[in-house]
Amino acid sequence: MRCIGLKGDMQVIRFWLIASFWVCFGSPHLVGAALTGKVIKVADGDTVTLLVEKKSYRVRLQGIDAPESQQPFGQAAKKALSEKVFGHGVTVRWDEKDRYGRLLGQIYLGEVWVNQLMVQDGYAWHYTHYSKDSRLARSQQLAKQESRGLWAGEQVVPPWDWRRGKRPLLEDSPEASRITQIVYVTPKGEKFHRQDCHYLGTKGKPEALASVRNRGLPPCKRCHPIEDPWGRFFLLNFRVPASPGFMVSFVHKTDFECAFLNNSSHVDG
Repeated sequence: MRCIGLKGDMQVIRFWLIASFWVCFGSPHLVGAALTGKVIKVADGDTVTLLVEKKSYRVRLQGIDAPESQQPFGQAAKKALSEKVFGHGVTVRWDEKDRYGRLLGQIYLGEVWVNQLMVQDGYAWHYTHYSKDSRLARSQQLAKQESRGLWAGEQVVPPWDWRRGKRPLLEDSPEASRITQIVYVTPKGEKFHRQDCHYLGTKGKPEALASVRNRGLPPCKRCHPIEDPWGRFFLLNFRVPASPGFMVSFVHKTDFECAFLNNSSHVDG
């Protein structure tokens, strides 16, 4: 009986030794792990895809929040992150996942902390709702003081407000004149462009529209930057006669949104 009991004890001990070894050395992808791989995709200014040993992981840069893709400066933020990490080997230190299954982590390019660099260069906010990191707070303060990146404008909308529906005001509203519209200027400073203009190149710098106009710079004739500098929605505000409760509310480029408004005669822009 003693031999049987001892044999059972040894099997238990063996099981736990194997399990402990696998936890420590066999799975580099557990919570709190550090992943090293190559960035193969940049979705926006704070999300990348990392390739590790033929397996890909979506990584959300923790502690920061970049402008949404359709938000002013969103494409510039994506471009800035791409220039920093796309195609490069990086290390991601992470400790949890978000509700979308993305790893929430800190990205390092060698010794460079990319999360902090995005905030420091003015391409992302310190996401204070989830992060109290004093280094990110100082980086954002410095970017604001020196009007870097998105801070070149007098008024910017944080992405968490943008996601809740807060948008730049319509051009014909009384408050719109208080918002600084951002355009992009080439190093030679001959014209100003939209941020996605083919002729802008990679070294275009953001500048207030009022500033470039004061300097007498003409707009690019290819991208027409003053026609829709914010990527705004345009208010149509009309009814379909046969449908009293139906109204087309906003139209942007080729997309449109239709809203049912119960007994309403206007759209709140």
